[in-house]
Amino acid sequence: KIKEFESKINYIIYDIRMKDSRQKFLQETEKEKEGYTKSVKSLLLDCEKDNILKKGVHGVLANLISTPKEYETAIEMCLGASLQNIITETEEDAKKLIEHLRKGNLGRASFLPIASVKGKKLDNIKQKGIDGIVGIASDLVKYKSKYEQIILNLLGKTVIVEDMESAIALAKQNNYSFRIVTLKGDLINPSGAITGGSVVQKTVNILGRGREIEDLQKEIKKLADVVKGEISLDEFISQLTDEELGYLLLGQPDTGVANTGGMGNLKKYGIPNPMTVDGPAGVRIKPATGIRTTAFPVATMLACTWNTDLLEEIGAAGAVECKENNLSMWLTPALNIHRSPLCGRNFEYYSEDPFVAGKMAAAMVRGIQSQNIVATPKHFACNNKETNRKESDSIVSERALREIYLKGFEICVKESEPKLIMTAYNLMNGKRTSENAELITGILRKEWGYKGLVTTDWWNNASHAKEIMAGNDIRMPSTAQTDLMEKIKNGEMPRNHMAICVKRLLKLIMWLE
Repeated sequence: KIKEFESKINYIIYDIRMKDSRQKFLQETEKEKEGYTKSVKSLLLDCEKDNILKKGVHGVLANLISTPKEYETAIEMCLGASLQNIITETEEDAKKLIEHLRKGNLGRASFLPIASVKGKKLDNIKQKGIDGIVGIASDLVKYKSKYEQIILNLLGKTVIVEDMESAIALAKQNNYSFRIVTLKGDLINPSGAITGGSVVQKTVNILGRGREIEDLQKEIKKLADVVKGEISLDEFISQLTDEELGYLLLGQPDTGVANTGGMGNLKKYGIPNPMTVDGPAGVRIKPATGIRTTAFPVATMLACTWNTDLLEEIGAAGAVECKENNLSMWLTPALNIHRSPLCGRNFEYYSEDPFVAGKMAAAMVRGIQSQNIVATPKHFACNNKETNRKESDSIVSERALREIYLKGFEICVKESEPKLIMTAYNLMNGKRTSENAELITGILRKEWGYKGLVTTDWWNNASHAKEIMAGNDIRMPSTAQTDLMEKIKNGEMPRNHMAICVKRLLKLIMWLE
């Protein structure tokens, strides 16, 4: 019974999430608390009767101190389970008490021998010049002088403050080595971890390794504030933690009728979760949803028209269907080269001629983006076969690459300014396209002047961290394997690289209606 109650007491002290729950639980366990106290008293009486400890046991700590009502919550948080410690005169007395407990099969006891305690107290903390400091916890409770070392040991390095604002101001001072507790029972340890009473927070850190605690003090800036021109995009991104940046660089779950995932989705900062949808022969929504969309002619057929105006119309019509179904990014056009008639997805591609492919794709992009829907030229680059698609290596000369396999993409980028480009599964000259900085940052961005976002193809076999370093901004979908968070945890992922990718993502999201 004692063990069961102790576990509940720990729950009260360390795992409180809502004030109402705390009060309700305290009421429900009041009788158990009385029973526990009686059990301890009975135990001590047994010791006296058996002449085991004589005057070696002083009692339970909770009964040896007196706390003013206004400080009860804070002191309870400070002492935690120590409130139930049994105080003994010497360590020898404590050992005898433990032995007695074991013989009686009453479980484990905590003890605090007076002789083994050496407590110290902080200097006058009010000299810190911060408003709201109530005082050092050991000064706010009453006790007999013989317990001074115990009280100093437990409370001498704990400061009580009025509210969380004062706690944060005090905690942010450099090199603090004490605990801070508010009158409501919020406790901040020197490590930066916060637990308790009125604040619902996961682990935070005040010393620079995390920024969540600042949320308690200042208003979080939202993406809408950037749109309104109240803050810059760089200022907005600066408030995100490294982990939040990493979170934004992985795809997000489906909503509505989508089946290929979304991007963004950080509600805390007002970042929405716009959805992608596959193509390219029409907006592809699963029939199970009951929604039907237009099956437009495949890309090879459209290229046979030589009619770029027609392709712009088709692009705009498909974009309207996206918008009707709350879909924001259409994963089309596909403009890989018809290198071999055996390629299983040639029907998605326009031509064996890069000029025709580039012109047709550019027209499709202009039509789609005229409706504020994102177009996604793909698969960049040299994805010209389906056999072993994720591991095949396209060995290609510089001239063939420039004149054939990249030329269509170059035309499309320069003539239509797509907002999103998808890299390919395959390797190109021994390097995965999504990890290829020369291809993505060198050619696409620097040579062609591309300003938009770059995404992976879905579930590729590349390294997420290497993709970020190469300039491939986001990895899709949400269930894709990623090594990014591990790299962040180990300090192996430069923040500036992630911030650049997130900035491009947020620019795309803000462009949407």
